[in-house]
Amino acid sequence: MQHAMKDNCELRAPVARLHGLVNQLLRTFNELHQRINLLEQRQPMTELTVHTASKDPV
Repeated sequence: MQHAMKDNCELRAPVARLHGLVNQLLRTFNELHQRINLLEQRQPMTELTVHTASKDPV
């Protein structure tokens, strides 16, 4: 039983770090998504698509 409790304690730090990384990724994704939404409100999506597609190498 003590071995299982020790394993549980040893996993808490890595899980907490992973949780922090996931939260940071979600915050970053949400911020970028909000920026994209603002850009789409200023400029129709078709214009954004054509503009970015013309920069992509084929």
